[in-house]
Amino acid sequence: MKRDTKIVVKPLIISVCIVVFLQVLNRVLPTVLDQTLGDIVGFITNFGTILLGGAFFLAFVAANVNGKIPRRVHTIVELVIIFFLVVGIVSMFQPLAIEIYSTGFNVLMFSLLAFIVWSHLVPKMPSEEAEEAEADAAALNS
Repeated sequence: MKRDTKIVVKPLIISVCIVVFLQVLNRVLPTVLDQTLGDIVGFITNFGTILLGGAFFLAFVAANVNGKIPRRVHTIVELVIIFFLVVGIVSMFQPLAIEIYSTGFNVLMFSLLAFIVWSHLVPKMPSEEAEEAEADAAALNS
C-alpha cells in the first residue's frame, strides 16, 4: 500500500487567513475605539492569533509528518528534548549567575515548545517498519 505523499496545506492556509484577519482587527479597531477597549481588543486578537496559529501549525505538522518518523528516531529526539527541559529547569534554579538563569529560561522555553510539537507527532508503527524492511529486502534480492 503506497502512502500518499501529498503535503496537506489546507490547515496552513486557514491559519494564515485567521492570523491576517486578527491582525487587521488588531490594527484597525483600537484606532476607532477608546483606549481601554482598544487594549482589550488588542489583547484578544493577539491571544487568538497565538492560540489559533499554534493549533493550526500543529495540525499542519502532524498531517505531514505523522507515521513517517521511525520509532527509534522519535524516541531519541524525545529524550534529547527532555534532557534540555531538565537542563533549562536546573539552569533557572541555580543561584550562581544571572547569565545562566537567562540562558536556562531560553533553553526551557524552546525545549518546551519543541516537546509540545514533538509529542503530537506519531512515529511509524512497528508493522509499517517491518513491511518496509521486507520490501527493502525483496528489492535487494531481485
